[in-house]
Amino acid sequence: MEIGISNEMLRDIGLNLAGFLAAGGMLGIVYSLFFRRARTETVTEAKPALQPAAPPVVADRIAPKDEHLEFIDLKHMTWNTNTNSRTRTSRSAGRPARDRQDVLRLAKQLLTQKHEERELKQKLPITDAELAMTRRTVNLEGAGRSA
Repeated sequence: MEIGISNEMLRDIGLNLAGFLAAGGMLGIVYSLFFRRARTETVTEAKPALQPAAPPVVADRIAPKDEHLEFIDLKHMTWNTNTNSRTRTSRSAGRPARDRQDVLRLAKQLLTQKHEERELKQKLPITDAELAMTRRTVNLEGAGRSA
C-alpha cells in the first residue's frame, strides 16, 4: 500500500515555507529600523589623491666593461648534432673509469670481514661518502653488528 503526498500536505508545506520567508523579511525590516547605522562612504564616491609620478630610475651602466654579453640566436642553431661525439670532461685523464657497483660490492665484503676504513681507502677507489653509506648498509643488514 502506497502512501502518497496529498494536496493538503503540499499546501501546508507551501504555506509554511511562505510564512517563514515572510517572517524573515519582516524581521530584517524591523532590525534595520531599530538598529540603523550611519551610511559609510562607498569606494566609488571616494576620490584618491593623485601623487606625482616618480622619475624613472636609470642605471649608470648596464654591464661592466670587462664583461662580454652575448645573445644566442636559437633560430639558426643546428639541432641535429651527434651527441655521441662529446667527450666526458668529468673524468680525469690518467685515471681509468671505475665500476661503482663493483667497488661498493667489494667494500661491503671487506667491511663484513672487519677490515678498517683506512685499508679500504688504500685498496679501493672509494670516496668517504660511499664508504659511510656502505658501512651504514652493512650495519643495518646485521652483518657488522657483532663488532
